[in-house]
Amino acid sequence: MLITLNKSSSTHSAIVDEEHVYLFDETSIRKKLNLLLSSLIFVSDNKDIEDIVDYWILRLPKFNTRLQAGYNCGLVALRIAIEYIINDTIDQEFSASLLKYSIDKGYSNEGELFSSYYLQDICNHFFSNDKYNINAIVYESPSLLDIMNHLSIGLPILVPYDADKNWRPINEKGKRAHWATIMGFIIPQINNNNIIKLINNNDDDDKDILFKLNNKDIIVQDSLKTLYINNKYSNQQPSIQFFNNNNNSNNTDNSFKLIDNNIYLICQHGKSKFIQLWEYTSLKSSNQCLSEPDKERLLSSRWKIPDNLRDLQNKWIFLNNNKNK
Repeated sequence: MLITLNKSSSTHSAIVDEEHVYLFDETSIRKKLNLLLSSLIFVSDNKDIEDIVDYWILRLPKFNTRLQAGYNCGLVALRIAIEYIINDTIDQEFSASLLKYSIDKGYSNEGELFSSYYLQDICNHFFSNDKYNINAIVYESPSLLDIMNHLSIGLPILVPYDADKNWRPINEKGKRAHWATIMGFIIPQINNNNIIKLINNNDDDDKDILFKLNNKDIIVQDSLKTLYINNKYSNQQPSIQFFNNNNNSNNTDNSFKLIDNNIYLICQHGKSKFIQLWEYTSLKSSNQCLSEPDKERLLSSRWKIPDNLRDLQNKWIFLNNNKNK
């Protein structure tokens, strides 16, 4: 599936080949993430965090990516996630069948999907079977705890959000609604005596959770201040476990506090071959703001766009692999 995209800044056109796979390059991706993290900290209100961090913990599964060739960002986000889970590629014919199904069901005209439930149904129709054992579940306003524990076992999450011109999350009510795949995270391990400096005036339980490291033999120290976790999901005890203090009072030994504005999510989307790192709080806020589609696109008959974006707003799609439960 090919489409020519005209660039306003150039007389040339770029040909996007959706069948080209951009392979995971561990060395360059680590460097890229370090640069992105430094940049995000520099422009944040937490510039002093580097002075109190013992380690940065990276949960980074090895996944490949693709670019989208049309208005099918949701289908491409799903394809990236599925190919990671099955550790194999979905061929062009199979990929085309996902698009055909979405059109036949009346969900879409060209691959655009303005409902999390449509994308959930597409996933379950093709992959919730004995061959793949993958199922998608839409969660409304999932807790930080649920999000982090799902990612900690190496399973992806699909999330709609409002995209800026550089495809970072923004809050404009859904003018440029887009889909991304969340693959992992970066979080700080901070001594609990020091983290008090960061959590003053924080009364929201969802912003304050605990975590502890398990299976330390699969954690690789990448540098003096980085712990790198790259094992694939399994039915073993996860390498890192998140929990609330109030329901795990006997599990707080050797645990560390974590607040939401210190969490960075490793993401991928169909408009860039480069890995993305976004603040959890920014992505959550962007997802929450989805309410109104772009008015010009809404008036066009080209796409199937609802009057409102309630089936995107506050919706996150968790992908599960039943083989590994």
